Amino acid sequence: MPSIIALTDLVVNELNSQPWGFAFQAERTYKPINTQKKIKDLQVECRPSVRKRTILTRSSDDVELSVEIGIFNQYDDEAECDALVEFCDAIEGHFVRAKLDIYMCVEVATMPIYDENLIGDDSRLFASVISLKFQWDGT
Repeated sequence: MPSIIALTDLVVNELNSQPWGFAFQAERTYKPINTQKKIKDLQVECRPSVRKRTILTRSSDDVELSVEIGIFNQYDDEAECDALVEFCDAIEGHFVRAKLDIYMCVEVATMPIYDENLIGDDSRLFASVISLKFQWDGT
């Protein structure tokens, strides 16, 4: 049976095992980031998001699970924002058609690419959310 927690942990492990060019330690979490405080280092948070089961026949189901990856960091200038957007692009590209154990990534979306309400205020916080949708292969 597919597990949203197991899948989220697989995404965390995959993020932590790749050489992205940024120093971070991805974590599974259920709580949103506190945008009222200053963030000293890049934060990458993975959250279980959606579990959808479609009954196809009496004996088979289609199961889709989604995990959200939150990317958060303080920035000083536009060049740092560009680097963070490219980092998000690299994560998207990495997970397209990725097979993690019994799960296949079938959809990748970044919404928002950046949170304009945070990026323009005095906090100068870059915040982006990448949504990954996986299908369970039924094994």
